[in-house]
Amino acid sequence: MLLKFRGGLNSLPVTILLGLLIAAFAIFGVGPGILTGSNTVIATVGETDIPNVRYFSRVQQEAQQAQLQLQGANLPQDEIIRLLNIDQRVLQQMIAEATVEEHMRELGLRATDEQIVEAIRDVDAFKLAGSLSASNIELALQNNNLNRDDLEELLSKGVTQQQLFGAMRETKPISRVLANELYTYQAERRWATLITFKASDITEITPATDEQLMESYEATKTNYMTNELRTYNYLVVTPDLFLDQVEVTEDDILALYDERADEYVIPEKRTVQQVNFPSEEAAQAFIDSLTAETDFAARGAASSDFTEAEINLGEQSLRNLEVDFNDATAQAVFGLENDGITIPLEALGRWNVFKVTNITEGNTTPLESVREALETDAKREKAIDLVYDFMPDLEDALASAATIQEAINTPLIKERNLPLTVASVTGVDQRGLGRGGERLITQSDEFRINATIFNEEADIGRISDTNDLDASNRDRGAFWTEVVTVAEPEQKPFEEVKADVRSAWDAQQKQTKAGELADNAIERIKAGEDAETVAADLNGTSLEAKSVSRTNDPNSLSGLAANIRGMIFDLNLNAVETDRSADGDGYVVVRVDRINPGQPADNATAVNTLYSEIQDQFETEIFLQYERYLREKYTIDVNDQLRRIQFRNESAQ
Repeated sequence: MLLKFRGGLNSLPVTILLGLLIAAFAIFGVGPGILTGSNTVIATVGETDIPNVRYFSRVQQEAQQAQLQLQGANLPQDEIIRLLNIDQRVLQQMIAEATVEEHMRELGLRATDEQIVEAIRDVDAFKLAGSLSASNIELALQNNNLNRDDLEELLSKGVTQQQLFGAMRETKPISRVLANELYTYQAERRWATLITFKASDITEITPATDEQLMESYEATKTNYMTNELRTYNYLVVTPDLFLDQVEVTEDDILALYDERADEYVIPEKRTVQQVNFPSEEAAQAFIDSLTAETDFAARGAASSDFTEAEINLGEQSLRNLEVDFNDATAQAVFGLENDGITIPLEALGRWNVFKVTNITEGNTTPLESVREALETDAKREKAIDLVYDFMPDLEDALASAATIQEAINTPLIKERNLPLTVASVTGVDQRGLGRGGERLITQSDEFRINATIFNEEADIGRISDTNDLDASNRDRGAFWTEVVTVAEPEQKPFEEVKADVRSAWDAQQKQTKAGELADNAIERIKAGEDAETVAADLNGTSLEAKSVSRTNDPNSLSGLAANIRGMIFDLNLNAVETDRSADGDGYVVVRVDRINPGQPADNATAVNTLYSEIQDQFETEIFLQYERYLREKYTIDVNDQLRRIQFRNESAQ
């Protein structure tokens, strides 16, 4: 109920968008923005300007939303804008919006006064007890930095665009015959007999001679090459290197304890019910009607415009009530015993009656019980600060040194007295393996470091730029690398890979034999032999695939590979064919035994859903074509230099 009573006052643009404009702006994914004036224009569409202040505001809003979703990434807002191209995406969205606005202006479309008044009546944020409230309208406009002219312009555009796009949506050019035919195709089910011949199950093959193995080796030499191998040095700097230089004071521990008050100090909470009335007299009359046996929520629902669900506010802290209502209300509610009821309390221009149905005691974790953990965390936080303080000096040393070792031996770095160590990795490939396939790289941080060694910028003798040890958490530390040697791929000699060549030969012979068995099975089935008998004679595995759908329907046989499922639906009734197993281990023979087309007459609901999906896709295509038409119709001028200056840190030319 609290959201119903208060929420709309703080979300006018959202209310308008959802209530009136969502249809109009759905194809562009944008809202109208706040109509504030500005002499600076980011773009012009025909005679319609896009003020830079609106553009800048919308980019910032989207960046803030993205920042909330990427909290773990610890990225500043300007970097998020660049990484996600928010500035360019928002600009294109606003241009699309402006093309529609320009088209409406050119056509002379505008909502009537009666339509605007009706739109105002539809905004719940403007209502009080079901009727329009002048004070609520004024408060909502103030909270959203709008004036009455802005509101009229917003609603006028919204109503006009709703009419424009609504006319497009009323067109129904798609025949239901198409939906019926498509459903018949999509809902078709098939039954088939499968016989699998696994190459790995075949044991009887003719062993290869040395001459055959050599011929196979010569024909497939590229399969027996070493990978490119690199030898490199690297330096890792983490907060752990600085822990011995950190001193934590009592004030540090107390400050961190206070900072984590929400974690250590759990406030008392009360489960609260609230009924709201337009006058103090009505609220008091409600209180007078209550008895010990009265259900507060049920009586409240019967006496007000709110449901029992809205009356139950759930658990509330003192701070919640102070923010949502006022201090007097919060103190009154928290002064009640369990099952206590307040006197009428005024808040937000209405009168409220509250009941406490449960009290959850608060809890405070003593400092001493978490002192050790706080000391450890405080020490690490200071160590992280020392890392960032140290980085500029280290980067300067690395920039002027020939090697990493030379850089850490410079006086400026040595005087820090840190346990810096240059590590080395010898002869490793991009997968972290040595020349013989042995695993050299085992830890996640090592994999991250190794990956940078094989990028285009990793030249021999070049010290890399600073790399974050963890891209999602820069506080973990950084690393630098230098490539010492690069060993290009080499041909492995025959004797070294002879066993691998033999394994490949044997596998190919088994695969060929499995294919021959599959071809034999097809001939015998076509000749009229029973499929199960054929499978048993040829040591294959027979399986009946029942009620197979064109897609991997969980209600049909699971585990069918895409190529086998496709073959089942490509073949005609009683046809037989074979294909390689999806895992490459042998062949699968398929015979289609039964075909059941979809029945549109028996599945009206599914056909209706399919028809709606087809219609929606068609509407989307219409809207996209409309947008392309408008972009070609009007001249679009963009001040891209202004965009780059604001969001790409580029200077004015």
